[in-house]
Amino acid sequence: MIDILNEKILILLIVIFIIISQFDLKYIVLILILIFLTYQYYDKYINNINVENDIKFKFNDTISILFSNLKGYKNSNLIEYKYGLKYWSKFIDLNQRLNNGEFNKYGLNNSHYENAETYLYDSIKHFESLILVNNDPKLKNTIDNIFKEGLTLLKKSSIKLNHNWNKNPNIFENQIIFNMPKPYNRFLMEKYNM
Repeated sequence: MIDILNEKILILLIVIFIIISQFDLKYIVLILILIFLTYQYYDKYINNINVENDIKFKFNDTISILFSNLKGYKNSNLIEYKYGLKYWSKFIDLNQRLNNGEFNKYGLNNSHYENAETYLYDSIKHFESLILVNNDPKLKNTIDNIFKEGLTLLKKSSIKLNHNWNKNPNIFENQIIFNMPKPYNRFLMEKYNM
């Protein structure tokens, strides 16, 4: 007996075959290549984030608790949830590498610090899109607390990097001022009347 899911897939394949049979062979091959590449991208980048086995989400007890609370909301928008986890993972990885001093010999701590800050803001932006679906105050509180924990980690990194810079200042880096205003393009703002 064919279950309902296989029956729907079979009907979908028959419809796709009927539609594709109207095209030339070169268009069919092109469509199949696009479908294959889309499937590969989805499988590689969207489905391969595993929260349970990733140490980056168990960075400390508070972050572990917050992510276990957030995990309950992942079904509301799975793609945004996974993108948020992806950028959080990049943030934690880069933050740990900054704290370990991996970039000291290259003199590029500031650019890596800014990248870590960007990853933090991107992950929170994706997590905040979960609020649009649920509109749950507990979820908003959880995301705000994750953001505060991320800012705390960034502040600790900036203090360590500033201490290293005070010991050995150079022309390739500057002092990191935590929470300084972000630059903006004045001409772009005038164009859109912002």
